[in-house]
Amino acid sequence: MNQLDIRVPKKSQKRINTEQSILDAALTLFAKNGFDRTSTKQIAELSGFSEGLIFKYFIDKNQLYLTIFSKWMDRTLAAFRELANSNSLKQELQILVRAFIDNYEEHLDLVIFHLDQIHHFSDSVEFNKIQQNFLKQRFEILNARLKPYNLRGNIDVELLINVIRGYSSINLLFRNWKKDEYDLRVEQFVEMLLNGLQ
Repeated sequence: MNQLDIRVPKKSQKRINTEQSILDAALTLFAKNGFDRTSTKQIAELSGFSEGLIFKYFIDKNQLYLTIFSKWMDRTLAAFRELANSNSLKQELQILVRAFIDNYEEHLDLVIFHLDQIHHFSDSVEFNKIQQNFLKQRFEILNARLKPYNLRGNIDVELLINVIRGYSSINLLFRNWKKDEYDLRVEQFVEMLLNGLQ
């Protein structure tokens, strides 16, 4: 093996499963009790592993949340990369609005916890690095998707993303919409966006 061929050992499936069980337990308790009122002892009890094992995998409670947050950001970017292609600006906006809403719905506990507890991490260099990297990649993905419809440069992609994200956050308040009502509201919101872009 030459010096450039450095191989990082892969995690075993058992370790991956153990880490995920710990992360799932941590998120459940963070969402239920808040960050400050959740102890690693409680996480150990819920996950079924010892507190010592948790500290073997994660330095502290902060690293547990940063790992949860980072995995959420990675899954979100992967979902944006895998979105269906569109053939019109209207269809593209519908796809994007639904992607944002679906992401929030799928990770509801994490979104609510994150919005409620973000002050714990606002000074964290690692948290801000994860967030900035995510925002940069999300912009690049969505900018590339919108490029065919933005040939005149009249779409402020960053502003559009923030408007859709804001609408998706508000949707959390109305997550008991019926399917036809959900479709109608997305349609109305997309029409409003289209009118604003003309």
